[in-house]
Amino acid sequence: KWANGLTRQMALELLDDLETWFLSQEAHRNRYRTERNELEYDIEQLGRDLESQQERSNTIAHELDGLRDQQTRMKEDEAAYRDVQASGEFTEDEWSDPGRTAEQVVVEYQEADQARMEFLAERTRIDARKPQWDDFIRRFPGSADPEIVHQQHEEEKQSAVQRLDEVSRQKDQAEDEGRTLHEKSLEGESAVPRYRSLVEQFARLDAGLGIYVRVFGDESPIRLDNKVVQEKVQAEADINATREKIVEFKSMMDDLTRFYSETGASSPIDWLSACEEERATLQARKPVVAREKSELTRQRQDLEEEQVAASPSARQALDYLEAANVPFTPLHRTIEAMSLDDDRRREVLSCFSAVLFAPVAATDDAALAAAACLAQYDLQIPVFMATALESFAREGNLKADKDQEFYYGLIAGVTTRAVACLLDPGLVEREKERLDSLIGNLVQEAGEIERRLKATSESAPLIVLARKSQLAVEASAESGLTRQREHLKALEDRLPILKQRASDESLNAIRAAREFDRLGGQRKRDEVTHNLEEQERLLDDLRRAVEKNRIHRETLVQDVTGARRRLEEAYPADLRSLLEQAKQFSIEGGVEFLKYAPHREQELEEAFRRANARKEYRLNLVRAAAYLTAIQRAREGEDINGLIAKKKGELTKVKAEVDRVSEKRDELISRRKPLDGAMKAIDQAAQLAQQHFQLASRVALDLSGSDIDREQLESNEIFQQAEVLRVAVERSDDLAEVVREAEALQDLLSQMEIERDLQELRSLKNQSDSHKNAFLESVQQASKHEGLSDVERERLQTVLDLSGTQLVIAMARDIREIYERERSLYEQAAEAESESRSLVTKRIGYFIESAQDNLDLFKRVARAKHGDEPAHFQVSADMISREESEALIENIIATLDEEEAARKKRQKRGMENTESDDQYRGRLRDLIRQNTYRRIFRSPSVKYVSPHIRNDERPRPLTQSLSSGQRTAMTLQWIIRLAEFAISRELQGSISRVSARRRARERAQSILFIDGLFSDLSDEQLIREAMSGIRNTRGRFQLIGLIHNTKYTNDFDVFPVLLLGKVITGRNGSGGWVSIDEHSEETSTLADTVQVAEIRKETRPSVIDG
Repeated sequence: KWANGLTRQMALELLDDLETWFLSQEAHRNRYRTERNELEYDIEQLGRDLESQQERSNTIAHELDGLRDQQTRMKEDEAAYRDVQASGEFTEDEWSDPGRTAEQVVVEYQEADQARMEFLAERTRIDARKPQWDDFIRRFPGSADPEIVHQQHEEEKQSAVQRLDEVSRQKDQAEDEGRTLHEKSLEGESAVPRYRSLVEQFARLDAGLGIYVRVFGDESPIRLDNKVVQEKVQAEADINATREKIVEFKSMMDDLTRFYSETGASSPIDWLSACEEERATLQARKPVVAREKSELTRQRQDLEEEQVAASPSARQALDYLEAANVPFTPLHRTIEAMSLDDDRRREVLSCFSAVLFAPVAATDDAALAAAACLAQYDLQIPVFMATALESFAREGNLKADKDQEFYYGLIAGVTTRAVACLLDPGLVEREKERLDSLIGNLVQEAGEIERRLKATSESAPLIVLARKSQLAVEASAESGLTRQREHLKALEDRLPILKQRASDESLNAIRAAREFDRLGGQRKRDEVTHNLEEQERLLDDLRRAVEKNRIHRETLVQDVTGARRRLEEAYPADLRSLLEQAKQFSIEGGVEFLKYAPHREQELEEAFRRANARKEYRLNLVRAAAYLTAIQRAREGEDINGLIAKKKGELTKVKAEVDRVSEKRDELISRRKPLDGAMKAIDQAAQLAQQHFQLASRVALDLSGSDIDREQLESNEIFQQAEVLRVAVERSDDLAEVVREAEALQDLLSQMEIERDLQELRSLKNQSDSHKNAFLESVQQASKHEGLSDVERERLQTVLDLSGTQLVIAMARDIREIYERERSLYEQAAEAESESRSLVTKRIGYFIESAQDNLDLFKRVARAKHGDEPAHFQVSADMISREESEALIENIIATLDEEEAARKKRQKRGMENTESDDQYRGRLRDLIRQNTYRRIFRSPSVKYVSPHIRNDERPRPLTQSLSSGQRTAMTLQWIIRLAEFAISRELQGSISRVSARRRARERAQSILFIDGLFSDLSDEQLIREAMSGIRNTRGRFQLIGLIHNTKYTNDFDVFPVLLLGKVITGRNGSGGWVSIDEHSEETSTLADTVQVAEIRKETRPSVIDG
């Protein structure tokens, strides 16, 4: 019968245990009580020692202060000495040595206080046991010796004890036998399912083992699954790689065949070498043609203004003179102005045919200026005086050889074509036609050069085809294709076998074989089958023996109960406890102490009062000692500083001792607190057991049924906790453990609600059975769930009772962790995707919104006119609507999703990615840019306005009809507008005020390099139009042009800095170094300083300057 799991007999035994510990003769052996009393005494003793040391520390400190202040305190110390003498508390010997007496009064006080405290402690100890002695006297007034009463009751109990011991011994033997049988039964019951499970596992592996033997034969299953899968994957990868190589070799063969058919050449290597030689020749010829064409074009332009054209050196000299504002007239004009007759004019012009454009000065100053200017630029051209020249032309002695058209006198010359043109204006037109023809031939040659250079460039189709053909020849594409096809056939023939070995059926067979080996193989299977049969037979025998033992133990339990009842009636536990305590009280001198306690207390109080009165003079004694010491030192002439240092050392040692004693006392106090807590917890548990005893007895009497056996008793948690507490008190040194176990026993006793628990017990039993059935049914249903693996389903199917609860809990915890982890990852991915989509939408939306502002700004910059030049651009485009922009964003997101899905699909199939992650992200960015730029602007249009090109201000589209120079001018003008737009766009978004934006614009920087600037652009008006915008950029927009045109004349309003370079070659003609000198407006022509020659590709010298 149960009372919250506690029977009457169990409660009685528990209370008996408590009484035995707290009330019997063993109570004085309680090591915790003894330890606590010893700690209490030690703490009090240390307290007194601490007080003594503190007093000594104070004394030494006071003596030290006295030494320091003895000069100022002599009178006070003398008065203290006189008070000690007059007090009557001290003898002459004592006040003659006040220092020793000061220490003695402290010791006397401590001894008196210690004796008084010991007496009080003893009286407290005796008072604690006195109620038991009084109770003994009350119950046994005729006997003053508790030992006699104890012997009487002990004899009565002895016979009952002998009977109880006999039946208890028999019961213990039966219980031991029952436990042995129960343990063997449990071992058999646990072994049978284990053997049966192994037999079933072996049986489940039979099908897989048959497949394994058929497919793999005698191969070892260890790591075989990974091996066959890797072999299949490797074979498939080799097939794919071989196919790719076949495609590559086929492509090479196709390129090689097409090259032979298109070129008719026998070797792509020789053909490429010929192309490179031709290209080198064309590149060397190209600048020569351009230079010749430029010279002829200049001569043709000169013929439009005059009848004769100057040579380059003569034109350069005239330009220098004009730039220096030197007044002169070309020689042929001066002669024309003389109005000579035709013959004389022919003779004079023929003589001067080499210097027709030489300057003629009217005055000496003009002649000097011209000569100086020409000398400055190292030009070897003569300067003529107008008067002397006219005199020679009219009157000079000239001779002629008309057959040879040779004339000579002061100067000799022949009738050149230029002279003939001056004499016959009709020849000028023919000269123009000749120059036009030469220019046309050069233009045609330049076009042919460009065409051939383009045809032989690295990007030309035939060159690309030849390079591929060269690779095909070097790679032996034809033989490689044959080898790869043979290799592919061998791989494809072997692939079905590898697929069969790596199939799911084969992999499951490998796992079955590996599991079969892990379990021990066929020998282990036979052994397990035999053990299962043997264990089932032994288990039946054990069950019959267990039932027989149970019946025997029930009979013995009844006998033990009767013997214990008789034992309790013979010598009750409360009487035994009372006699033990009374006997202990007498042995420990309690009776003697009570007899002499009043007189002893009076003596101790008197001694303490006198010691306290003497201690009150301690400070005066110290001062007196200081007084006498000062007098003695004064007599002996002792150094006061040495005494002070000595006292300091003594004070340090005393303080260290004070700290040590205080630390030791604190340590004992901390050790006493756990003891107090342990004793309090144990006492409270005993009191609670006493309170519950009557209720437990009443409830036990009201209940019907038989008592439980010893085994059930020991399994009860209250009984077990009482045993745990007993062991903790008797054996454990961990007081915290004692407190925990005592509090645990209190909690268990506090939870005893017998009447309610009796009713709930039946209900809980029914609920337990219902929950058990529901649990097992849920486990069986869960074992059929398709989401579990085969191993997990097998583990669940082995759960047939509540012993498998922990297995189910562990599996549920693992599945829950996997679910929570996957759910967390999914939520994070979904949140990240949502944030990414939102961010992409915002950024593209902002990009589209800002595109309209940038377009408007670019329109303004492009159509702006700079200075007096009307040239500008007209830019127009339509923006997509808001609805279309939203559709564009969705289209971009869908495209990115498709790309990502395709990439994951390729990865899932095991296909190798041909691009890295950075390349993949770069391709996605390019895809976004293409979709964005192509769709946000519709119908884009760019037109130019250039009166110099089209003689009007109508906007016209950019077409191929423009000449190369015009296209260069448009490109240069467009670049400058783009630079201005970039600066304006940056400033517009960051600075709001117009004045601040203008100042920031002036501080902005933009640098542009152009190689070959003005190489094909020589029209000055067109150059001015193209460069007009650079003056109004206002910022530090730096256009750095590398100009190769030797006839270029710098405009310092556009390019304020001109650097001229001259080639420096080595001694053997090799080189490539350029020396740069800065020049001003005085030397603005490249031809002044640079010697122009055919440019060839050269390497830098190998010697490096230190």
